[in-house]
Amino acid sequence: MRRFLILGTAAFSLFYLVYRVLFTLNPDQMWFSILFLAAEVHGYLALLLFLLDMWAPVRPAPPRVAEGLSVDVFIPTYNEDVGLLRRTVLGAKNIRYPHRTYVLDDGDRADIKAMAEELGVEVIARPEHHHAKAGNINHALRQTHGDFVAIFDADHAPQPDFLDRTLGFFEDSKMAFVQTPQFFYNLNAFEEFSNATTDEHWEQQSMFFHYLQPGKQRWNSAFFCGTCAVIRRQALEEVGGIATETITEDIHTSLLLHARGWKSIYLDEHLATGLAPSDVVSYFKQRLRWALGNLRVMFICNPLTLRGLKFTQRLSYFSSMFSWTIGFQKIIYFLTPPLMLLTPLMPIDRFFTKLVGLYFANLFLQLFTYKVLTGGRGRIFADELFNMLNFWFLIRSFFRAMFGLGQKFVVTSKSGSAERIPLRVVAPQLAIMLLCVVALSWWGFKLVGGINLDVFSSSIAAFWTVYVLILAWLAIARALRKYDVRSDYRFAESLPVWYRDEVDGPWKAACTADFNTQGLSLLTYEPLPMDRDITARLMTELGPVETVVRILYRRPKSERLDVYAYGGRFINLEAEAMGRLNTQALQRTVPQLIRRIYPGGGNWRDLLRGFLPYRATRRPVWSGLPVSVNLDAPGEWRHGWIESLAGRELVVATQAACHPGATGPFLLLSPFGIIRGEWRVEAPDPAPPAGGVPHCRFFLERLTAESAAHLDQLLEAKR
Repeated sequence: MRRFLILGTAAFSLFYLVYRVLFTLNPDQMWFSILFLAAEVHGYLALLLFLLDMWAPVRPAPPRVAEGLSVDVFIPTYNEDVGLLRRTVLGAKNIRYPHRTYVLDDGDRADIKAMAEELGVEVIARPEHHHAKAGNINHALRQTHGDFVAIFDADHAPQPDFLDRTLGFFEDSKMAFVQTPQFFYNLNAFEEFSNATTDEHWEQQSMFFHYLQPGKQRWNSAFFCGTCAVIRRQALEEVGGIATETITEDIHTSLLLHARGWKSIYLDEHLATGLAPSDVVSYFKQRLRWALGNLRVMFICNPLTLRGLKFTQRLSYFSSMFSWTIGFQKIIYFLTPPLMLLTPLMPIDRFFTKLVGLYFANLFLQLFTYKVLTGGRGRIFADELFNMLNFWFLIRSFFRAMFGLGQKFVVTSKSGSAERIPLRVVAPQLAIMLLCVVALSWWGFKLVGGINLDVFSSSIAAFWTVYVLILAWLAIARALRKYDVRSDYRFAESLPVWYRDEVDGPWKAACTADFNTQGLSLLTYEPLPMDRDITARLMTELGPVETVVRILYRRPKSERLDVYAYGGRFINLEAEAMGRLNTQALQRTVPQLIRRIYPGGGNWRDLLRGFLPYRATRRPVWSGLPVSVNLDAPGEWRHGWIESLAGRELVVATQAACHPGATGPFLLLSPFGIIRGEWRVEAPDPAPPAGGVPHCRFFLERLTAESAAHLDQLLEAKR
């Protein structure tokens, strides 16, 4: 059915183009008509290349990894924040498969060396700094000897099983590299649409990582993305190391490897997590580098002419590079409708019912195919919104790449800009919006004033002008919005907390709403004194984090929830405690987030949701709340997290031993109050889920009247 749909869409779109050429070109304004037709031909070529990559996606299962392989882990860095780099180094150090971790510091920073010594990893610096990241990696290759090299950007922290899931593919002696997707845990990033209450999520790069790369795998053209990958040293040495001729060293190196007959694997599993740009300035810097680099590769190492590639590899690589020329098509599409209202210019000889019907049939068929091939997760309007944002710098990038200009590697800032976003970054969109407003005003004046005009044709132009106006307005609004004011991202998770607001006072229960290594949002059941320090014990899976928290502010109390919300900063958090919080975030919080956003097992309902205006179900309030299933004493916690709650039956993800029939006290921290009583083990889950944490089913007994009321509130509430 997939291939039938692909072939049918390609054939019908070709029929539409042929019809356009034969019957609709305007002989009186042929240049304008040909220009508009060229934009449609560009779209058709992009469609064919997209359909080629989507022909038969391949998602291989990881083979069992052999023992005794020699692996070096590289973390190249230049000027990234030390706290951010610490998280990545900690993740790399915690990889289970034996390896050596190297921080490749291209910034000659003493604090990086001190951090590496503290964590027990090695630092490699170089006396000169040519060729940016590619040169940094090539220098490290000459200083190390591992048969395989895993590469992670400074903001991409790997999971403990990264090498266990990837190294098995290298049993094939011609396997050059294994690439995995990138997942960005800062869901408030510029390029993401996310709803925390329903787990609905769209991210601009998810199309590439979850659909195009598996499709390219079919043609052995899935390429290296610069991070979250393992590469065979022998393959790199054969092509002279990481390519340095362009600023997108990743795709360029992949192209050279495939031209030499090497293979690649794309493993569609989230095995590392990182940060996406948080504002439009950082986003544009990143995309400008990608556009310049990809287009420059097309000019100096064009896959259509490079020797050694198969025909399908040529097309698949060209598809990736050709996509960066979409700015030319979009500027024609954005300008044509308002120009039709303002001038006599007309790209169509005449609009008639048959043509309009054929156009919309072709449009809807393409949209339907796109939705089906992406399992309903693709969002056309979101894609178009970012096309509106990107079209102008893509046009500029094409000409700069043609003449080799702007080929300087610029590190993407992940912390965002503290300053106001300058209006000049949206100047092209402002110009488009102004043009549309003037065009619609002129059209309205002519319509009301009875001035001679083709009402049918001009109404079509007015419809698309309104569409372009809305796109431009939304793009500007998104670009000028401030996304994140914190220097470090807060991870949203309910961690149980014991605290004392007096030196010798009793321990009191609370939980976090979010946390990082600098501070937390704390939910308590009693008011706290402001501008005072409290002693806190955060209960992570690795053990308690003892710290002092300075309460800085209080949020207004919600009428719906019976908790107090505070913001606090950690005072003198020790290195071991910082490591536990980072490990909790990387190995528990983020994987849980990934499983909610990408639940897997899509079916026809998921596909249908992509077509219909569907209101997603809110996630229950009880989801992920902490519960102690073995409360030994105040200040101690054998904890788990609620996976499901129905009546008095509770399923908990917990490492605590569960024996059927066993009983004991429990403590559940809910936003309506503390729920206390006794639990009885119904049955442990014999097969742990993908996260690896066992599940256990409990029945709740002997609840007080107050706790029973809180539990009923919890069952009924939605986020």
